[in-house]
Amino acid sequence: WKVIELCYQIISKDKRVTQRELFYKLLCDSPDYFSSQSQVNRSIQ
Repeated sequence: WKVIELCYQIISKDKRVTQRELFYKLLCDSPDYFSSQSQVNRSIQ
């Protein structure tokens, strides 16, 4: 749900981010959710 929440925040601001940027945002906001870029990529694809 954290990924969906963050994506919604980004979309509501009419912005776009790369998967890498999304990973770093998640890492800063919620470091316990994901430990690698590939985990984030799998969750959004």
